[in-house]
Amino acid sequence: MKVIFQGLLFATLSAALTNIQCEDSTRKDWNSMEQMLVIASKNLPRSCVRIQSKTSESLSSGILIDRDGTILTVSHAIEADLSEVTVLFIDGEKGVASIVLHDAERDTAILKLKGSLPEQAVPAEVAAPQPKSKQKMQPVVAVGFGGSEQAAVRFGFGYLDPKSGNWVTTCRLTAGDSGGGLFTLDGELLAIHSATDAIQAMRSHHIDLSQFSAGESTNLVDASHSVR
Repeated sequence: MKVIFQGLLFATLSAALTNIQCEDSTRKDWNSMEQMLVIASKNLPRSCVRIQSKTSESLSSGILIDRDGTILTVSHAIEADLSEVTVLFIDGEKGVASIVLHDAERDTAILKLKGSLPEQAVPAEVAAPQPKSKQKMQPVVAVGFGGSEQAAVRFGFGYLDPKSGNWVTTCRLTAGDSGGGLFTLDGELLAIHSATDAIQAMRSHHIDLSQFSAGESTNLVDASHSVR
């Protein structure tokens, strides 16, 4: 399994940790963050899949969230008239998934894999619902197949926008990342990649998990934070 790491964290950490004037508490924080990111870069791509729509050029990403084969992605990467798509796992295995939900207004889609999961595939752990009252910046990790057969892991900072109810981050997304996952450094899934800001290239948008629903009033994640 090959993983591409992209971001400024390691360079920043290196500079901070080699600075003799760095306080011990700050040094410990950076060390902890570095260790968490190394673990994330190894584990998180196992939940990420590539989604092939009608044509071989139409590739996007998706995130596996349950052993039953439930996959979250974005609707703009899947033609509305399709009933199923091809799913490519990180170990190279292929599968077929039916389209359970295609919501163009919210740009959300839910897939259900037909058959069993490959051994390498590990569902993502879903994060607890985040409060929408505060725009608190936090370190995040983005995972997706941005124009490559290898999963890319990108570090950045982001917050949950109280107006849109979705996440805004500094993670640099590229073509093919749509449908990938935004995670905490602890490896919990927060949102699904949607788009890069057309005006501010350093800003990306991600759909909060609360936007995914299997019905008019049924959220994907229930009060106990487990996947429905």
